[in-house]
Formats: sequence, structure tokens, C-alpha cells
Amino acid sequence: MILDTIQNINHYAFTSIFNKAFQWLRQNDVEHMATGKYLIEGEQLFAMVNEYETSDQNIGIREGHIKYIDLQVMISGTEQVAWELKSRQTVSTPYDPDRDYAFFDAAEQNLFKFEAGMFAVFYPHDLHMPNLIHRQSQAVRKVVFKIANI
Repeated sequence: MILDTIQNINHYAFTSIFNKAFQWLRQNDVEHMATGKYLIEGEQLFAMVNEYETSDQNIGIREGHIKYIDLQVMISGTEQVAWELKSRQTVSTPYDPDRDYAFFDAAEQNLFKFEAGMFAVFYPHDLHMPNLIHRQSQAVRKVVFKIANI
């Protein structure tokens, strides 16, 4: 997992497909565009613009992916995100290759505050549970890039 602010993007040696995601972010008014899926390089790289209210972690599910790396960028609002290493957790719902996720029961809980202007990268060895309340429920706008894990 990588967690940092957008202003520090240039400190990372990201691959070209990550750079295309960041370029798309700079070229689009994601604060005002419609929610939904946007193809950038077909199924190799696409963005999902999401809006939602943060919720109680008791209803959250820790998810893991295999086919895609998640690059999440917080546009507005603040949430907490739980993160754990997949290798230390127990599968609760087996992997669904069509939807590219499995759900996990995680005994450990590493929480971090994710706020506007930050990005996080979740690799296939990471589990994450976003959308969690930070202090109080609030509206969040976030872009999730799906980057093919090739």
C-alpha cells in the first residue's frame, strides 16, 4: 500500500499506466463530472467516480483483488480506511473472478484517515475497507482507478 498526498506524486517512480491515471485526473473536472465508469485504456485502466456517505465499520467488508490494483484519490470529504495484509487474514467469501474480489474476516485493524487531496494504492497483497466514518458520517467524492495487474 502507498498513502500520500497528490502534491507528492512526482516523488514516486510509477509505471506509465499509473501516470496515465494521474494525467486523466489532471485533465478532467472530477469535482463536477457525473458519477460512473470512465474507460481510459479499455479494461486495462478505467476510473470510477463515486459519491457516498461514510458508514459504520461494523457493516464494512474487507476486500481484496487479484486482477486489478486500486488507485484511490479522495476529491472531497474524509473517511477512515482499514488496511491489512491479505496473507494474514481469513477468506469469508471466495474470490469471484468476474467481479475481481474476495471478502475477508480480518482480526487486525489498521485504520488511517483519508481526506481530500490524498491518494492510496492498494495492491493485490493488500486488503482494504474504505467508506468508514471519521468522527461523523459525511459525503465523500472519490475516484477509484482500476489498473490491470499485469
